[in-house]
Amino acid sequence: MTTIMHHAHFRPVPLRAVRGTLMVASLLLFAVGGGTAQSVQSQPSASAAPDTLAPHDPGFTKIMVAARVDKDSVVLRWAPGTPHGWRVANRTGDVVERRSGNGEFIRLTPDTLHPWLAFRFIDSMRAQPDHKYFGLVLNALWADSLLLEPDGADTVGDNAVRNTNLFGYALFAADNDASIADAMGLRFVDRTVKLGDRYTYRIRMNEPRDYRIDPGEVEVEVRAAQPTPPPVNLTARGLERRIELRWEPQPSEEYTGYVIARSADGGKKFVQMNPTPIVIVDADDPAVRPRGGFTDTTAVNYKVYVYRVQGITAFGERSTPAEVRAFARDLTPPPAPLLKNPKQAGRATVQQDRGGRNP
Repeated sequence: MTTIMHHAHFRPVPLRAVRGTLMVASLLLFAVGGGTAQSVQSQPSASAAPDTLAPHDPGFTKIMVAARVDKDSVVLRWAPGTPHGWRVANRTGDVVERRSGNGEFIRLTPDTLHPWLAFRFIDSMRAQPDHKYFGLVLNALWADSLLLEPDGADTVGDNAVRNTNLFGYALFAADNDASIADAMGLRFVDRTVKLGDRYTYRIRMNEPRDYRIDPGEVEVEVRAAQPTPPPVNLTARGLERRIELRWEPQPSEEYTGYVIARSADGGKKFVQMNPTPIVIVDADDPAVRPRGGFTDTTAVNYKVYVYRVQGITAFGERSTPAEVRAFARDLTPPPAPLLKNPKQAGRATVQQDRGGRNP
C-alpha cells in the first residue's frame, strides 16, 4: 500500500488537536476481552475545567486529505481540521475533483457527498447488530440535538468538549472501517486512473459558509501499492500467568490504532485479542517516545504463544504484522521448609514438612 499525506500533521483521528478529551474517549472504547489495553499517556485531571480540555476554535479550518495509491485505483480519505468545521461540512456536503497535470479540475462526484441520514444507520444496525461502529457514529452525528445546527454553540464550554469527543469518536470509527468512512461521506475511490499518470485531487465544500473551510489537495502518481511497514521494537515479557507486550509506532507511518492477535499452535492460527483497536496517545512531553502496550491475562504458564501486532491505517487497512514469541512462567517461590520433630542419637534425623506435597 502506498499512502501519500498532504499535510504533515494529518490524522483522521485528530489526536494532537483533541489530546485530553479524545484520550478519555478512546479508553472508553477499549472494552478489551482476554487482556488489558495500555497507553503511556496519563489522563487529564478530573478537576480540569471543561474549557481547558477543548481546543480553541480559530473560526476557520482546512480539509485534510490522505490518499492510498494502487496500480488501478486511488482511495481518498479526508476530514475538516476542527470539530465545528466537521459539523458545518456535514450540512453542506463535499465535492471531489481531479485534474491531470496542469489541466482544469474536473468534478468526479455528480452527487454531493453527505453523511447518511439517521434511518440508514438504524437500518444498518438492525441488519448487522454485532457491528462495532454504526451505533457510535449514529450517536455522534444525530443524537445530540444541541449540536446539530452548526451555529457556533459547539465551540464554547461544555458543548465544545462534547463536540470534540463526538468528532473524535466518529473519525476513530471512520479510520477503522472503510464502510463507516463511506457512510460519513469522508471516503471516495477513483477507479478511472491510469498506471504511471499523475493526478491532483481536491476536496472542497459544496457551498461556502461563514465558517471558512479551505479545500484540501493531494498529488499522487499511480503505481503498484507497497506493503505498509510493521510497528517497531515489539517486545514480550513473560510473568506469572500473563504476558506483557510493548511496541513503538512506525516512524514512517501514522497508524490510528493497533490490533493484537495470538497463536497457541506455533503461528498456524491466530485469534484477535482486542475487539477494539488500541490507540497510542502522544505524550505531552515531545521528548517522551510514545509506546503501546497490551497484557494477555489468559496465558498458561510455560505454553509458548506467538503474538502479532498490526497497525491500522486511515483507510481501515492493517499493516504488515510484527511478531514475537513468549511464554508465562511460574514466579511464585515454594514455601519455606519446616523442620518437624528433629531427633539426634549419634546422628540427626530430620523430617521435612512439604505442606502436603509429594517429595
